[in-house]
Amino acid sequence: MKTNLRDRFVLFLSLTGITIIAVTGLLTYRIARNSVTDRTFSQLKTIRNARKFQLEQYFRDRSAEVLQLGQSQELTDFFSDLNQKNEQLKEGDTIAISSPGSYVFSTVFDRPGHHQLILFSKNNNGFIISRSNSKQISAVYFSGENKYSFASTAKTSIAENNVRIRDYDTTTKLPLMYVFAPARQGAVITGAVGISISADALNSILLEQNDQNGLGYSGEVYVIGSDFLMRSQSRFLEQSVMKTKVQTVPSSDVFANSEGQLIDNDYRGIPVLSSYSRLQIPGLDWAILAEIDKREALMPLENLRNTLLLVSVGIVFVLVFVSFWLSRFFSRPLLRLRNAVSEIGKGRLGITVDHQSNDEIGELAEAFNDMSLKLAEQRSEIAKREFQLETERRQRIQSFIDGQEKERQRLSRELHDGIGQIFVAARFQLESLGQNEIIQKLAPYAASKNLVDQGITELKKISNGLAPAELTEFGLASALRSLCNQIGNVPGIKVNQNISDLKTDPEEMVATHLYRIAQEALINSIKHSGASETDVSLIEQNNSLILVICDNGCGFDRKEAELKHGQGLNNMRERARLIGAGLKTESKTGCGTKIEITYQIQHSHGEQD
Repeated sequence: MKTNLRDRFVLFLSLTGITIIAVTGLLTYRIARNSVTDRTFSQLKTIRNARKFQLEQYFRDRSAEVLQLGQSQELTDFFSDLNQKNEQLKEGDTIAISSPGSYVFSTVFDRPGHHQLILFSKNNNGFIISRSNSKQISAVYFSGENKYSFASTAKTSIAENNVRIRDYDTTTKLPLMYVFAPARQGAVITGAVGISISADALNSILLEQNDQNGLGYSGEVYVIGSDFLMRSQSRFLEQSVMKTKVQTVPSSDVFANSEGQLIDNDYRGIPVLSSYSRLQIPGLDWAILAEIDKREALMPLENLRNTLLLVSVGIVFVLVFVSFWLSRFFSRPLLRLRNAVSEIGKGRLGITVDHQSNDEIGELAEAFNDMSLKLAEQRSEIAKREFQLETERRQRIQSFIDGQEKERQRLSRELHDGIGQIFVAARFQLESLGQNEIIQKLAPYAASKNLVDQGITELKKISNGLAPAELTEFGLASALRSLCNQIGNVPGIKVNQNISDLKTDPEEMVATHLYRIAQEALINSIKHSGASETDVSLIEQNNSLILVICDNGCGFDRKEAELKHGQGLNNMRERARLIGAGLKTESKTGCGTKIEITYQIQHSHGEQD
């Protein structure tokens, strides 16, 4: 089958472009996938380490608590009083406690997950103390004849003179752990004191019920033992403690290698990203696992994949269109040459072929025209064309350089006023959150604050940005309302709005500059003046737009502000000057600040200052 040059050119260019697009898309998707996976594992590791520290600290606190109870004179006296009655008591007899408000009982029973206080004597008898829902405390007597699972732990604690922790007891209706320490009267060990703990204590640390904590709607953190049974409540299965067996690759690997991370199925058979580590709790061979569904973790890649497909399809259509256009562009001169040769063959000498390119086809046309035209005339025409092309080239280069310089200036202003202010607002949000002592202790809080500070530092060096989308989509008034709402969300800041809908929105460039001036003024009000209330108004009056920002802050001295605020005030003046608007600043130390911008819709005037 015969194919012409144009068809082969289109086919080659299209296949080359499609191959490049496919390879680029696959590499982009792979890199993005690795990046999202690494970020998710890092987040899971951070959450896992935080929960691990909380759990280990919890058992350290409980060990210290039972040691303190064992040395408590109040508890020793109480135990002695009960022992005086044990000769008249039988197994299972109950004694009502007359002092339920005791500090000892409050210490034990007021903590979540604490169910019993156990007093164990060297004679293998003692009392199990519990508190009912009505806050009544009672003691149940037990003797050595009755076999309790915690007895061996209490005896070991007495023999070793140390704290002992026992894993869950599954013989009871509610699985309980036990923490025992020696009970002392002076230097003499009289027995052991212990507390029983249910899974509620662990669940209060591990269970997360919202998707704003870094685990999304499918993530969870749970604890397993060396028998692979769950020691904490599953987020997805009811009554999973000591009932659900987690026989997975991560659960096996954690007891073999202490810690790690991988992608595999969880105990539900669902693919997850899992980060795991052994817990360092004396007497307990446990491990902690932080997991999130693979589908949720990689969900951002679905949007990327769809975008890549849409963009690739669009590029292919454009590429095919360009290929057809280029094929016609290159084949048309050849067709003209063929027709001109046919005309010369018929005896029509002196015919010439027009050409606009300087490539091989142009050279062929030029050689053809040399047969019909004089060499001098052809040279003159070529020189003239070359001069015109060179002049146009120089003009384009000069225009490009001028445009490049203007673009750099614009980007410098916009990035400072846009993304830079968002980073500043983020820093204030973090500082507001940092007032919470719990958040201050979290490692992600300090890291996030450092990253924001680094971003602000780098943005000050670059100092440029882009116009907000609200201006193009909804207009200046809507964009200012959105800005005020955003600033008003900062704790301790109130923004009053008096923003009227405009009959006709100003040009995009004018609206952008007015928006940036308002944004700079509001951020300066929060950052420098310490204002608690700011008024923002936008009105259209007598063919003019009047934008006023007024706060109740500390105000500023004009000369000091020039040095202190960097280029913030200068940027506002420059923006007003670019659109021909008047800008007035009124401020006095201790009396707040007022900034007024007046823009003439039909005629603009210079800055008023």
